[in-house]
Amino acid sequence: MKIRSIELTNFRKFIGTVRVENIGDNVNVLVGRNELGKSTLLEAINGVIFEKAKSAAGHVKAFRHFVNGTVPEVKLTFDIDGKTWTIHKRFAGQAGKATLTCSDRRLFEDDAAEAELQRLLGFTGSRGGGEPGIWGTLWVQQGQSFGDGALDEQGQRTMQGCLEAQVGLVTGGTRGQKIPRSVREALESLRSSKGPRGKFKEAVDRLAECTREIADLEIKRQSVFQHMEDLARNKRELKLEMKGWDDTAHRGEVETERTKRTAAATYAAEIASATDAAKLARERATLARKVYDDRAMAVVELVPLELQLTELNIDRAAAIEAKASAQASVDAGEAKLSELRSKTSKNAERARNFERVRGIVVLNSEIAQHLLTLDKAVSLEREADKLSESIGAIASTDDSVTRIEEGVTELSAAAAAMNAVATTVSFAIQEDALSGVLVDGRALDASTASLPILAKTIFTIHDVGAITVEPQIKNRAALITRRDAAQVEVKSALDAAGVKDLASARIAAAQRKEYVRRLSDIGKELVNLAPGNRSKKLAAGLDALKAHLSELRGRLKVELETCGLATIPGEDQLAIDIANNHAEGARFAAEIKIAEAELAGPQDALSQADKKLRSARERLAGLIGIIETKQAALEAGRTGASDGQLSATAENLERDAVTKDEQLRKKSAARAKPWKPSTPGSSGSKALPITISGPSRIWALRLPGLAR
Repeated sequence: MKIRSIELTNFRKFIGTVRVENIGDNVNVLVGRNELGKSTLLEAINGVIFEKAKSAAGHVKAFRHFVNGTVPEVKLTFDIDGKTWTIHKRFAGQAGKATLTCSDRRLFEDDAAEAELQRLLGFTGSRGGGEPGIWGTLWVQQGQSFGDGALDEQGQRTMQGCLEAQVGLVTGGTRGQKIPRSVREALESLRSSKGPRGKFKEAVDRLAECTREIADLEIKRQSVFQHMEDLARNKRELKLEMKGWDDTAHRGEVETERTKRTAAATYAAEIASATDAAKLARERATLARKVYDDRAMAVVELVPLELQLTELNIDRAAAIEAKASAQASVDAGEAKLSELRSKTSKNAERARNFERVRGIVVLNSEIAQHLLTLDKAVSLEREADKLSESIGAIASTDDSVTRIEEGVTELSAAAAAMNAVATTVSFAIQEDALSGVLVDGRALDASTASLPILAKTIFTIHDVGAITVEPQIKNRAALITRRDAAQVEVKSALDAAGVKDLASARIAAAQRKEYVRRLSDIGKELVNLAPGNRSKKLAAGLDALKAHLSELRGRLKVELETCGLATIPGEDQLAIDIANNHAEGARFAAEIKIAEAELAGPQDALSQADKKLRSARERLAGLIGIIETKQAALEAGRTGASDGQLSATAENLERDAVTKDEQLRKKSAARAKPWKPSTPGSSGSKALPITISGPSRIWALRLPGLAR
């Protein structure tokens, strides 16, 4: 199996779609900073292979995005057995979807896709999902690289089968495993990680000890063989020397040679003593002459040093004068610079005072603004009070209008019902005769053309008589009662609203609503007048604004007293003063730069003069030290011996050395004839060459014939 690409959509921390393509056959490395999503990408690969799309397990639900919880999707493309496969899973619980497609156009969905994927990759998924079998060993998750690989039973069987398949011919399968196990146990009984142990260690130690003993015995054997050879040789030489030996003649010869040797040694000692005396005399003469020459050289060397001292004193005086001149220039420049800086400091102080005054002006402006706000609030509150009074004076409301409308409607309905059953009496009377017609004792209205009648009604005609009309109407009493009740309700509603009719009630209700709206607007305006200020820690409301205004007035009073102001200056004049002070500060800054530039030259000259003076003083101190050292050495030497005494001593020692050399020459010329040893072989002696080497001792000096 070779992974070729991986695509994630809304998986854990990834929003939208993220795709990694062009994954090659060799090692592929994901590089990125922490929390970039490398482990999330590997977790997606693990999930799309081993977890089922319809799984409701907690670790599968954790695939959803951390924040918005959207459904995650993963698409993995891989090659296996020469074909390209793409597994696409949408992890949505029971609504999840799995699709597996092949390059040969085969398509598997849901459970079929899960089963085919397991068949391709050779694993059997469990109900809870997760990494089955040997995958738990070959797949290492983040943070678990140092843990023990937990193989389930299937994984153990797979691993064992793989190992047996590779080495089965050698080990013989399961039964053959006993052979390497037995070999390993036997080896562990003889050797550990620290080295040999048990019987093997005892044998190794004994072998080393025997090797050392054999080496020592070999050295001793060689030494014994050498001594035996030397002994045999010495015995042969001794036997040869003992033949024809004359002991008396040999003793006389030895005594003569000893006398000659003593005389030669005495004369050689006298020559050596004379040589040492001559050498010592020459050394004393040479040393005395050297001491005298060194003193003369020291006297000569003092002359140029004293001349250099005079020149250095002149240079030091010139350096002191140059430094004083440069110091004067620097002092003058620093005084000017100090004065400018003092003016700049005063200018800065004035600038700070102006800024403080500006703060006072701003504070006063803020106070004035708050006062305007409070004045407007008072005006609005007065208007609100008037509106409240006006609202209270209008009893007509929407409810009262509705009540009146319902009453009028009921009255109209009752009238309509009465009119439907009433007896209508029409009038056609001349206008000048109307006053003579009474209806139930009331004059007839001129506008009345007809009149519905429900109850007994008497029409009286002046000077004519009376007409009684009494309609026979069923439920007449109920109709009248309904009409009367409606009239009472309408009158009661009009009285409660304080109006005469429905139109007046509607006008009054509309006027009241307008007042209420305006009162609400005033309330909002009052709230907006003091919204508060979080940056200034000012709470909302007029009370908080009034408290803040009192605080600002207190601060203004303190600031005025601190600045010594009786009145608050105008903003225009303050701006002019600040601009003038700023211009003056800029001018002072420019003058300071010029003064600093002018001061750089004298300061550099002062630095150079100071360096020259220090150099002159250092050289002068060194030269004085050298001169004083040489003078002290001369004085110390002259205390022991004067120059003349030192010269005379050197001459005397030189003459004594010449005398000693002459004596040595004469003694060497009068030297006796050198001693020569006796000729070998005289008095029956024989020459016996002896070679001495190594640690041998000269024990053969007492043997005959070894006078030398």
